[in-house]
Amino acid sequence: MTTQTELGSRLFTAMLAARARVAAQLGLSATDHHCAELVVHAGRPLTAGEIAALSGLSTGAITGVVDRLERAGYVRRIRDEHDRRRVLVEVTPVKGAQLRRAMNVLDTTVAQTLSGYSDADRARLEHCLTAWIRAL
Repeated sequence: MTTQTELGSRLFTAMLAARARVAAQLGLSATDHHCAELVVHAGRPLTAGEIAALSGLSTGAITGVVDRLERAGYVRRIRDEHDRRRVLVEVTPVKGAQLRRAMNVLDTTVAQTLSGYSDADRARLEHCLTAWIRAL
């Protein structure tokens, strides 16, 4: 029988590999792709500090990530309407659509995998994964 640690490691490795493939298709590093996804998931522009907090990277590292994403056309820096000193990072419309399509491919794959499970099984799985995430 597989231990929880082995199973977790295999799941983490598979998720990293899948995300790396998607990032490569978009011409991004896995880290840059992840940070762009964080802005997409937020549904609003984020500060570099917010991206750093969500990603676990330093604000210095995020500056480099945002620079690369901006050069690639995925994000742009904008001034906060309420505080002109604050700079926000927002996803651009065209490249944001590409990011969303790539994210949908992964979502569809997961949905297809889970479609054979009952609602109760999916609820238990969600509960387990949520607890695992909180524990880590």
